[in-house]
Amino acid sequence: MLSTVLDHEARERLSRINLVKPEKARAIQDLILRMAQSGQVRQRITEPQLIGLLEQIESQGRGGSGSASGPGKITFTRKKQVDESEEDSDFDI
Repeated sequence: MLSTVLDHEARERLSRINLVKPEKARAIQDLILRMAQSGQVRQRITEPQLIGLLEQIESQGRGGSGSASGPGKITFTRKKQVDESEEDSDFDI
């Protein structure tokens, strides 16, 4: 059914998304099928429209829930540098 709802470029993009993020592709497929079954799709979905749907799903996923699939925060913890004079005193007898 997706082939009747999506144009060629949108199908290609969705297949590329499926290779990288299958869960995101599945979510967009489910959304498109629901829209088609409820009569919300009047014509074939183009690639720019598909991108809009993807952004909509992404914003819903990030809606304050701290989704793991969204962009994360990386924190670097650097090791404390030891002063050479302190290091030598540990081994003095």
